[in-house]
Amino acid sequence: MKLPPSIIITSLSGFCVCHFKDAEHDPKAPLHYHISIPLKENDYLLFVLLTSKLDSKIDYYDRTNKKALNSIISIQPYKDFSFIYKDDTVIDCNQPIFNRKQEFFENNKIINWEEDFEIKLRDIPIDLKKRIVFALKFSPIVKPYIKNLILDI
Repeated sequence: MKLPPSIIITSLSGFCVCHFKDAEHDPKAPLHYHISIPLKENDYLLFVLLTSKLDSKIDYYDRTNKKALNSIISIQPYKDFSFIYKDDTVIDCNQPIFNRKQEFFENNKIINWEEDFEIKLRDIPIDLKKRIVFALKFSPIVKPYIKNLILDI
């Protein structure tokens, strides 16, 4: 049974890894893994992207904002997440997806609900949670009001 988007989104209250199609990505792009980050305001959601485009991320931040390189978190495939298999997968904490929960399930503006949405994992290791929160809060790109909404670990 496929749950309605409103039910799925309202169930996201803590750290979890989700697999979905970002509506802003190329229509031919595959679904991506995202990590939801708990916030002080329950009406909002924050996601960071897991990407295997490490070289392009390094090149981009090297050209635009070298301090942002410190907010890219390397993960170990199979160890941190059993379903991640690419060696160059990282968590980019510089460009989070942030919006009201309602915006995430309306009109396919953020998430393409015509594609699958799956919560892959709710049990994220505490050390990884701490690294993500630290990277978000010290990113030179993330807006201060978003940083202030992130719950401390």
